[in-house]
Amino acid sequence: MQNILITGATSGIGEALAANYIANGHRVFGCGRNEEKLNALALEHAQNGSSNFIPLAFDATDLSACHQAAESVMQSLGGSSNNDAKLDKVILNAGGCEYIEPLQFKSAPFEKMMTTNVLTMTNCIEAFATFLSAGSQLAIMGSSVTLLPIAKAEAYGASKAALSYLANTLRLSWEEKNIAVSLIEPGFVKTPLTDNNNFDMPFCISAEEAAERIAKGLAERQSTIRFPKRLIASLKILSWLPGSISHKLLNRNNE
Repeated sequence: MQNILITGATSGIGEALAANYIANGHRVFGCGRNEEKLNALALEHAQNGSSNFIPLAFDATDLSACHQAAESVMQSLGGSSNNDAKLDKVILNAGGCEYIEPLQFKSAPFEKMMTTNVLTMTNCIEAFATFLSAGSQLAIMGSSVTLLPIAKAEAYGASKAALSYLANTLRLSWEEKNIAVSLIEPGFVKTPLTDNNNFDMPFCISAEEAAERIAKGLAERQSTIRFPKRLIASLKILSWLPGSISHKLLNRNNE
């Protein structure tokens, strides 16, 4: 049985990942801000015969709250700050998305996306890194949006590009400790977050499908986990085209 911590576990990919790992006999520390939903999920898993979902309610934008959550993990693992309590996987999945309408450029969405998508990650890495040791894995939820500039996604894309650099540099820094770092870059996944999108989402898959692909990629200790393949291939082909052509094609899709 592995000990796995997942942020953003109250909905979407995070909730599906928690269910996937619990179904395979692992213990999950499910993290989120919604304590009521976390407790409901714990009860649901218990009613299905598993006590392996441990709810952790905290706001990841608050560094002190992240450290308090780490103390709770330590207690659950029966350890102290001086022992070798270990998490096998820390999957930092929580995040948000906000778009900017043309000619309505403002700084506020950048501040929000950097806080929601980047600061939450660095806070959690600081708080939970103490549980990572040789053989452990850190997974960071990025996005395939970084493969190609997308209209209206300036703030969202910039935050995910920051996470890509963060994951890739951490992988180098932690290699000597034998701690794997995986960057997850999904395409469109049907979640409460993407339900707000008012545009076509080609090759959209379910959160359960996404969870299966992520779990498989992490089991294989893949450095970068991208899916679905058809969307990723399409984005790569567009990125290889001359800018004038890809620009026209992308603008046509946004009309």
